[in-house]
Amino acid sequence: MIKKPAIVFPIFLLAAALLFGFRQTASAAFSNVGSAEGVFSGVTSASDTVSVAVPDLGANRIGVLEVLNHTIGIGYSNATATWNGVAMTESVPDVVNGGKGMSIFTLVGAADNGTYNISVDYGAGDQIHTTHMVVTWADATDAISVDDTSVATGTSQNPAVTITQANANELVISGSVSAANAIAATSTTGCTELQNADSGGNTSISCYSQPASAGDTTHTHNYSESEVYAMAGISFKEEGGAPAAPDAGGVLLLFGNASWESFLNAVFLLFQ
Repeated sequence: MIKKPAIVFPIFLLAAALLFGFRQTASAAFSNVGSAEGVFSGVTSASDTVSVAVPDLGANRIGVLEVLNHTIGIGYSNATATWNGVAMTESVPDVVNGGKGMSIFTLVGAADNGTYNISVDYGAGDQIHTTHMVVTWADATDAISVDDTSVATGTSQNPAVTITQANANELVISGSVSAANAIAATSTTGCTELQNADSGGNTSISCYSQPASAGDTTHTHNYSESEVYAMAGISFKEEGGAPAAPDAGGVLLLFGNASWESFLNAVFLLFQ
Protein backbone atom coordinates (compact mmCIF):
# COMPACT_ATOMS: atom_id res chain seq x y z
CA MET A 1 0.00 0.00 0.00
CA ILE A 2 1.35 3.43 -0.98
CA LYS A 3 1.14 5.94 1.82
CA LYS A 4 0.12 9.50 1.04
CA PRO A 5 2.47 12.24 2.26
CA ALA A 6 1.30 13.68 5.57
CA ILE A 7 1.24 17.19 4.12
CA VAL A 8 -1.42 16.31 1.53
CA PHE A 9 -4.32 16.26 4.02
CA PRO A 10 -3.97 19.83 5.38
CA ILE A 11 -3.27 21.14 1.88
CA PHE A 12 -6.48 19.54 0.64
CA LEU A 13 -8.48 21.13 3.44
CA LEU A 14 -6.98 24.55 2.74
CA ALA A 15 -7.73 24.25 -0.96
CA ALA A 16 -11.32 23.21 -0.26
CA ALA A 17 -11.77 26.17 2.06
CA LEU A 18 -10.44 28.66 -0.47
CA LEU A 19 -12.35 27.22 -3.41
CA PHE A 20 -15.73 26.80 -1.80
CA GLY A 21 -16.09 29.75 0.56
CA PHE A 22 -14.82 28.88 4.05
CA ARG A 23 -15.92 31.95 6.01
CA GLN A 24 -16.93 33.53 9.29
CA THR A 25 -20.41 34.86 10.03
CA ALA A 26 -20.31 38.62 10.57
CA SER A 27 -21.91 40.41 13.50
CA ALA A 28 -25.32 41.93 12.96
CA ALA A 29 -25.76 45.68 13.19
CA PHE A 30 -28.14 48.02 14.99
CA SER A 31 -30.66 49.85 12.83
CA ASN A 32 -33.29 52.60 12.93
CA VAL A 33 -31.14 54.83 15.13
CA GLY A 34 -33.02 58.06 15.84
CA SER A 35 -33.23 60.80 18.44
CA ALA A 36 -35.17 63.77 19.79
CA GLU A 37 -34.44 66.44 22.37
CA GLY A 38 -35.85 68.86 24.87
CA VAL A 39 -34.12 71.93 26.33
CA PHE A 40 -35.26 73.40 29.64
CA SER A 41 -33.55 76.76 30.18
CA GLY A 42 -33.58 78.54 33.55
CA VAL A 43 -36.65 76.69 34.80
CA THR A 44 -37.54 75.96 38.41
CA SER A 45 -38.91 72.47 38.90
CA ALA A 46 -38.21 69.10 40.51
CA SER A 47 -38.41 67.26 37.17
CA ASP A 48 -38.50 67.70 33.40
CA THR A 49 -40.46 65.84 30.72
CA VAL A 50 -40.04 65.68 26.96
CA SER A 51 -42.74 64.25 24.67
CA VAL A 52 -41.23 62.12 21.91
CA ALA A 53 -42.71 60.43 18.82
CA VAL A 54 -40.96 57.05 18.64
CA PRO A 55 -41.22 55.08 15.35
CA ASP A 56 -42.25 51.45 14.98
CA LEU A 57 -39.17 49.46 15.95
CA GLY A 58 -38.32 45.77 16.08
CA ALA A 59 -38.96 43.43 19.00
CA ASN A 60 -35.37 43.89 20.22
CA ARG A 61 -34.98 47.62 20.90
CA ILE A 62 -33.31 50.04 23.27
CA GLY A 63 -34.30 53.46 24.62
CA VAL A 64 -31.60 55.83 25.91
CA LEU A 65 -31.94 59.10 27.82
CA GLU A 66 -28.96 61.42 28.24
CA VAL A 67 -29.58 64.09 30.87
CA LEU A 68 -27.09 66.90 30.18
CA ASN A 69 -27.15 69.41 33.03
CA HIS A 70 -25.89 72.85 32.07
CA THR A 71 -26.59 74.35 35.50
CA ILE A 72 -27.33 72.42 38.65
CA GLY A 73 -28.57 73.29 42.11
CA ILE A 74 -27.85 72.26 45.68
CA GLY A 75 -28.51 68.58 46.26
CA TYR A 76 -28.44 67.98 42.51
CA SER A 77 -28.91 64.43 41.30
CA ASN A 78 -30.46 62.88 38.21
CA ALA A 79 -32.26 60.56 40.60
CA THR A 80 -34.75 58.65 38.47
CA ALA A 81 -36.09 58.55 34.93
CA THR A 82 -39.09 56.96 33.21
CA TRP A 83 -40.09 56.12 29.63
CA ASN A 84 -43.86 56.12 29.28
CA GLY A 85 -44.10 55.59 33.03
CA VAL A 86 -41.69 52.62 33.06
CA ALA A 87 -38.60 53.04 35.23
CA MET A 88 -35.29 53.31 33.35
CA THR A 89 -31.93 52.04 34.60
CA GLU A 90 -29.28 54.64 35.44
CA SER A 91 -26.48 52.95 33.50
CA VAL A 92 -24.11 55.91 34.00
CA PRO A 93 -24.71 57.71 37.33
CA ASP A 94 -24.10 61.44 37.84
CA VAL A 95 -20.84 62.70 36.32
CA VAL A 96 -20.21 66.18 37.75
CA ASN A 97 -17.54 68.82 37.12
CA GLY A 98 -17.61 72.54 37.89
CA GLY A 99 -21.36 73.00 37.90
CA LYS A 100 -21.85 70.77 34.84
CA GLY A 101 -23.15 67.24 35.02
CA MET A 102 -24.79 64.36 33.17
CA SER A 103 -26.26 60.88 33.46
CA ILE A 104 -27.30 58.15 31.03
CA PHE A 105 -30.48 56.11 31.56
CA THR A 106 -31.43 53.04 29.49
CA LEU A 107 -34.47 50.83 28.96
CA VAL A 108 -34.49 47.58 26.98
CA GLY A 109 -37.80 47.08 25.20
CA ALA A 110 -38.81 50.74 25.54
CA ALA A 111 -42.29 51.61 24.23
CA ASP A 112 -42.30 52.36 20.49
CA ASN A 113 -44.72 53.21 17.66
CA GLY A 114 -46.32 56.16 19.45
CA THR A 115 -45.76 59.43 21.31
CA TYR A 116 -44.50 59.01 24.86
CA ASN A 117 -43.38 61.11 27.82
CA ILE A 118 -39.77 60.61 28.90
CA SER A 119 -39.09 62.18 32.30
CA VAL A 120 -36.25 62.80 34.75
CA ASP A 121 -36.67 63.58 38.44
CA TYR A 122 -33.90 65.47 40.23
CA GLY A 123 -34.65 64.15 43.70
CA ALA A 124 -34.08 67.47 45.47
CA GLY A 125 -37.35 69.37 45.15
CA ASP A 126 -37.77 72.47 43.01
CA GLN A 127 -34.43 73.77 41.72
CA ILE A 128 -33.59 76.38 39.12
CA HIS A 129 -31.64 74.67 36.38
CA THR A 130 -30.90 74.38 32.67
CA THR A 131 -31.03 70.86 31.25
CA HIS A 132 -30.71 69.34 27.79
CA MET A 133 -32.48 65.98 27.46
CA VAL A 134 -31.50 63.76 24.50
CA VAL A 135 -33.65 60.70 23.78
CA THR A 136 -32.26 58.02 21.44
CA TRP A 137 -33.71 54.75 20.19
CA ALA A 138 -32.55 51.83 18.02
CA ASP A 139 -33.36 48.21 17.30
CA ALA A 140 -31.36 45.08 16.52
CA THR A 141 -31.73 41.48 15.40
CA ASP A 142 -30.93 39.91 18.78
CA ALA A 143 -31.45 40.78 22.45
CA ILE A 144 -29.66 43.99 23.52
CA SER A 145 -27.60 44.66 26.63
CA VAL A 146 -25.08 47.22 27.88
CA ASP A 147 -21.49 46.29 27.01
CA ASP A 148 -19.30 49.10 28.41
CA THR A 149 -19.50 52.55 29.96
CA SER A 150 -16.86 55.26 30.41
CA VAL A 151 -16.70 58.78 31.84
CA ALA A 152 -14.36 61.76 31.57
CA THR A 153 -14.09 65.17 33.25
CA GLY A 154 -11.63 68.02 32.99
CA THR A 155 -10.97 71.18 31.03
CA SER A 156 -10.65 70.93 27.25
CA GLN A 157 -11.83 72.38 23.97
CA ASN A 158 -12.17 68.87 22.57
CA PRO A 159 -13.23 66.49 25.34
CA ALA A 160 -13.06 62.81 24.47
CA VAL A 161 -14.21 59.51 25.93
CA THR A 162 -13.10 55.99 24.97
CA ILE A 163 -15.55 53.10 25.11
CA THR A 164 -14.70 49.43 24.52
CA GLN A 165 -16.71 47.02 22.36
CA ALA A 166 -16.58 43.24 22.70
CA ASN A 167 -18.04 42.76 19.21
CA ALA A 168 -18.16 44.50 15.87
CA ASN A 169 -21.09 46.74 14.94
CA GLU A 170 -22.08 47.68 18.48
CA LEU A 171 -24.05 50.87 19.10
CA VAL A 172 -21.92 53.48 20.90
CA ILE A 173 -23.46 56.70 22.28
CA SER A 174 -21.76 59.58 24.07
CA GLY A 175 -22.80 62.89 25.56
CA SER A 176 -20.98 65.90 26.98
CA VAL A 177 -21.83 69.21 28.60
CA SER A 178 -19.40 72.15 28.59
CA ALA A 179 -19.06 75.73 29.82
CA ALA A 180 -17.77 76.75 26.36
CA ASN A 181 -19.51 79.68 24.67
CA ALA A 182 -20.26 77.77 21.46
CA ILE A 183 -19.98 74.51 19.56
CA ALA A 184 -17.34 74.19 16.83
CA ALA A 185 -18.37 74.13 13.16
CA THR A 186 -17.51 70.42 13.09
CA SER A 187 -19.13 69.31 16.32
CA THR A 188 -17.87 65.73 16.56
CA THR A 189 -14.94 63.52 15.58
CA GLY A 190 -15.27 59.73 15.43
CA CYS A 191 -19.07 59.79 15.69
CA THR A 192 -22.21 61.25 14.12
CA GLU A 193 -24.02 64.02 15.96
CA LEU A 194 -27.45 63.19 17.34
CA GLN A 195 -28.30 66.54 18.97
CA ASN A 196 -26.65 69.65 20.38
CA ALA A 197 -27.62 72.66 22.48
CA ASP A 198 -25.76 75.96 22.15
CA SER A 199 -26.77 78.91 24.30
CA GLY A 200 -23.49 80.58 25.25
CA GLY A 201 -21.77 79.06 28.27
CA ASN A 202 -24.35 76.28 28.31
CA THR A 203 -23.39 73.89 25.52
CA SER A 204 -23.83 70.15 25.05
CA ILE A 205 -23.41 67.48 22.37
CA SER A 206 -24.66 63.93 21.85
CA CYS A 207 -23.41 61.55 19.13
CA TYR A 208 -23.26 57.88 18.13
CA SER A 209 -21.22 55.43 16.08
CA GLN A 210 -21.26 51.76 15.04
CA PRO A 211 -17.62 50.61 14.88
CA ALA A 212 -16.90 47.97 12.25
CA SER A 213 -14.64 46.00 14.58
CA ALA A 214 -14.31 45.14 18.26
CA GLY A 215 -11.99 47.15 20.51
CA ASP A 216 -11.75 50.74 21.71
CA THR A 217 -13.67 53.60 20.12
CA THR A 218 -13.06 57.26 20.92
CA HIS A 219 -15.72 59.94 20.58
CA THR A 220 -14.48 63.56 20.56
CA HIS A 221 -16.80 66.54 21.02
CA ASN A 222 -15.59 69.86 19.65
CA TYR A 223 -16.33 73.21 21.32
CA SER A 224 -15.22 76.78 20.56
CA GLU A 225 -12.87 77.09 23.53
CA SER A 226 -11.26 75.17 26.35
CA GLU A 227 -13.64 74.96 29.33
CA VAL A 228 -14.73 72.61 32.09
CA TYR A 229 -16.77 69.64 30.90
CA ALA A 230 -18.45 66.42 32.01
CA MET A 231 -18.71 63.54 29.54
CA ALA A 232 -19.86 59.91 29.38
CA GLY A 233 -20.18 57.12 26.84
CA ILE A 234 -21.97 53.80 26.63
CA SER A 235 -21.92 50.85 24.21
CA PHE A 236 -24.66 48.31 23.52
CA LYS A 237 -24.19 44.80 22.21
CA GLU A 238 -26.41 42.11 20.79
CA GLU A 239 -26.42 38.88 22.76
CA GLY A 240 -25.89 37.00 19.48
CA GLY A 241 -23.56 39.64 18.11
CA ALA A 242 -20.17 37.93 18.42
CA PRO A 243 -18.76 36.48 15.21
CA ALA A 244 -19.80 32.86 14.83
CA ALA A 245 -17.37 29.98 14.35
CA PRO A 246 -16.29 29.37 10.75
CA ASP A 247 -18.74 27.37 8.66
CA ALA A 248 -18.22 25.27 5.58
CA GLY A 249 -19.95 27.65 3.18
CA GLY A 250 -19.95 26.25 -0.35
CA VAL A 251 -17.93 23.21 0.71
CA LEU A 252 -21.09 21.54 1.98
CA LEU A 253 -22.64 21.85 -1.46
CA LEU A 254 -20.47 18.90 -2.37
CA PHE A 255 -22.21 16.80 0.26
CA GLY A 256 -25.81 18.05 0.07
CA ASN A 257 -27.09 18.59 3.60
CA ALA A 258 -24.12 16.91 5.24
CA SER A 259 -22.54 18.60 8.24
CA TRP A 260 -19.04 20.06 8.40
CA GLU A 261 -18.05 17.10 10.59
CA SER A 262 -19.29 14.68 7.91
CA PHE A 263 -17.20 16.51 5.33
CA LEU A 264 -14.05 16.17 7.45
CA ASN A 265 -14.71 12.49 8.06
CA ALA A 266 -15.17 11.88 4.34
CA VAL A 267 -11.92 13.64 3.50
CA PHE A 268 -10.10 11.70 6.22
CA LEU A 269 -11.27 8.39 4.78
CA LEU A 270 -9.81 9.31 1.41
CA PHE A 271 -6.33 9.22 2.90
CA GLN A 272 -6.57 5.95 4.83
